[in-house]
Amino acid sequence: MATTVLGHRSFLTTLWIATVPLGIAACADEARPPPIEDAAPSSELILTYGHGAFISKRGVTLAPSLGLFERTQQDYLTSLRADAVRAGIDVDPAQQLIAAQVSDPFLANAMLIDWLIQAVKPDMHATMETVNGAMRGDYLDKLAPSRLDAKERHQTKGVGKETAARLEASGIGARVTYNGGQKYIDECRAAGVPIPPPMFQKPWVNRGTFDSEEFISGDTYPELWHYRSEEPGSEGLCLALPRYFVDGDGDPDNDGIDLFGLICLGTTTSKACFWDNPRDTTFRRNEARPISDFVGGYDLKANAQGVCSDCHSGENPFVFHPEKAAFVGVTGPRVGGSYYEPIVHADWPQNPGPTRVLETLSTTGRCDSCHRLPAVSTELSGYCAMVLRTAVFGRFIAPETAPATMPPSYAPSGDYGDDITTLIEQCALPAAKGKVVPVFPPGDSEFLSPPMAIGPLYGCATKVAVRGAVLDAKVTLHINSSTYDVIGRNPDFVEFDVPPLVAGDVVWAEQERSGSSSGAAGMARAVTVLDHRMVFPRGLPAPQINPDLVHACASSVAVVHEPGATVTVYGDGTAVTGSGSTSWTAFGTANAPYDIGDEFTARQQLCGDPLSDPAPSVFAVAAPATLNAPAFDPGRAFAGQELVSVSNLNNGSKTKLEVNGMGAGGFSTPISWWPNYDIATAFGRPLRNGDTLSGSQDLCAAGPTTVTPPTAKCEELPAPRIFQPGPGNRYVVVNIAVPGARVRVYDASGTEIGDGSGSIIWLSRALVAGDEITVVQQIGECTSRAGHRLFVVNGNGNGK
Repeated sequence: MATTVLGHRSFLTTLWIATVPLGIAACADEARPPPIEDAAPSSELILTYGHGAFISKRGVTLAPSLGLFERTQQDYLTSLRADAVRAGIDVDPAQQLIAAQVSDPFLANAMLIDWLIQAVKPDMHATMETVNGAMRGDYLDKLAPSRLDAKERHQTKGVGKETAARLEASGIGARVTYNGGQKYIDECRAAGVPIPPPMFQKPWVNRGTFDSEEFISGDTYPELWHYRSEEPGSEGLCLALPRYFVDGDGDPDNDGIDLFGLICLGTTTSKACFWDNPRDTTFRRNEARPISDFVGGYDLKANAQGVCSDCHSGENPFVFHPEKAAFVGVTGPRVGGSYYEPIVHADWPQNPGPTRVLETLSTTGRCDSCHRLPAVSTELSGYCAMVLRTAVFGRFIAPETAPATMPPSYAPSGDYGDDITTLIEQCALPAAKGKVVPVFPPGDSEFLSPPMAIGPLYGCATKVAVRGAVLDAKVTLHINSSTYDVIGRNPDFVEFDVPPLVAGDVVWAEQERSGSSSGAAGMARAVTVLDHRMVFPRGLPAPQINPDLVHACASSVAVVHEPGATVTVYGDGTAVTGSGSTSWTAFGTANAPYDIGDEFTARQQLCGDPLSDPAPSVFAVAAPATLNAPAFDPGRAFAGQELVSVSNLNNGSKTKLEVNGMGAGGFSTPISWWPNYDIATAFGRPLRNGDTLSGSQDLCAAGPTTVTPPTAKCEELPAPRIFQPGPGNRYVVVNIAVPGARVRVYDASGTEIGDGSGSIIWLSRALVAGDEITVVQQIGECTSRAGHRLFVVNGNGNGK
């Protein structure tokens, strides 16, 4: 059966090693960046707070002390005051008013930090609020001088009512938000998130305790519980992590649970909800507790025990520790259909991403071949410090007993270095804070950004893919002195069939459209073909069936493999062989449609070498009883649009599209989304003003239909969005744009420095700190009347 190539859309999951090592996935010592040296205790600062612990920038649990709290306070005040100055905000009136109400300097500073966070909203505002509240709570409970009277203790638990009223009346303002409870439970249920039965009784399953987890457990013992829901419309998984202290009487039921955390994910809707125990509340182990006894949703902010969606980011909300016995058999990291959406307070991170920045690289080791990582920035400080850094550096404390766990052990030395460096650099940049501005950009110029051949490339491969081509451009692939032409219809994936590549070949691409050409600029991003035997001296690694959630009634599976390799997929006694130009390919197999229990595995090879080891087997499971309604991105199309992106699908479903009730083709995909579907070719024309799109899917049974609002005029095209670029970048990464749009980038002088399409727009020069850039998008002959304008800043936030 023919191979179906869906394009380069890598699968990444939440980095699932978090704060513990995976011995099965340790990388070579020389491939790891060196651990950061311990800071002197007198210079230590708090980075984040969660699971009842204060955590440093080195990922170390810190003991509460007045010196530590005061240093952290001053660090916050210095940063927030600088932000206020840049924003033209006068801090003195608020400081004077607070000082008049509160005599204790520490508590006055805490209140001023509260106000400054609301006034300037830094990237880390949610984490800063939580840390500030936790420091204030510990100060009042353990460190405050005895002279502090009861009234002042009560008033300064937060911004007290009297002070808040005075600030409000003075025009300075204060904000306290409370919401949650039963309304949150109802909201989660309506979003397809399973609402679990009372804790600590069947059908919850106790997976046992585990230790040696400084951040997770501190001086308590963590215990893992899990619950699966098969209820139609609420299929999903819940994991709970109570941590208890032992009272020594030998009866575990008398042990008190001091810390708690509960996450539930709807595996068909990819929505997730969070709960925690009420602050400073202890409850008995193994005693039944309804979910209503816990704090959830927006109330978690006021509960101030950590910012859940800071660390719990990525494809799914869970952080797995698979080398711990408690996690064995619970689930794999790919437990949802799509990149998950947290239902949390609006001030908390909303799981930005997945990141596309690694698509700028052509490395032999690609983190995004297995993981759907979040779009990291200072907004995700906890994820960067506790999850990402622990994975690639190991624990900063005792790295010899807790080494790095990613990249995997078979990776040659240094293969993943560029990916790791790029992610760490992105962690130091702020989230994009541009603004929408009216623009009147100049007309077409002769400049066109070069597309990029997708690497790595290996000898014997017969397919090469290119990304970054504008719609209907003539894309030319250069292999040494030979050229091959294709008309591009997918900005993120244009594939060429070529003669077998030879190690040492130099491959690059250019594009031409309407008299504009990228010319030889693409040579700067040329990819040199590698000898796979040098990269993998022990032979190619086993491929992976990915995603590993395969449904009955589906007709294809997807495989992560080495680019260009010949892949053989085995399914229920049948085999199909094909190849793909990138690291991920979908294969239609002969045993379709699948039955429950059908087994799938795969092997790969290059240049006729022996087959690799087989991929771990994956078995087909029952299709969901209730299918999702497909989602269009964006939810409303624009006249002239030729491509559409569809998501919220069930893995393996057959999706049917219509325009004005008439057939516009369809597709079947083993994943939960299909980017850049060419609806203009399927329907016979681009979309017009007033058209309506509809989509439905079928997987053993028909699902609901989604109908979009009428197509908008192209003059209503909004500004696109890009992620925050850093100095030295020769590209911008697109966050939000209409599928197939031509994205143009201008500097402060009005010079066009980028003109391309897809997720990565290459620039004619490197950006520098202080650059002001404006980004617009174009569909057909219409260009957005507004642009996204932002400044290029360095890792310290400087540049404007």
